[in-house]
Amino acid sequence: MQKQRLLWIVALAGALLLLLPRPAHAYMDPGTTGSIFALLAPFFTVFLAFLGFLIRPIRRFFASIITKVLGGSRAESITDSEQPVSGDSPDDKSEENAGEDPGG
Repeated sequence: MQKQRLLWIVALAGALLLLLPRPAHAYMDPGTTGSIFALLAPFFTVFLAFLGFLIRPIRRFFASIITKVLGGSRAESITDSEQPVSGDSPDDKSEENAGEDPGG
């Protein structure tokens, strides 16, 4: 017990030391910062696109957790929000054109 408490104190002290401000003796002119941002912009774009592909599986993961915890009452409304909106499915289009005369 005492050993675990000492470990927590050391970890907390280490984290606080990392948060202390240290002086930086450097200068970057505006041209350099602009070129660095121009270099990093494609990497941020790729990273955001990668996260975009992960959003749906992450949502389903959390919906399954909520289903297990709440027993399906709240989770059903979350998974239903991923269903296609009216007008997106081919069945909706066939119903819209059902009353029209195909001859013209």
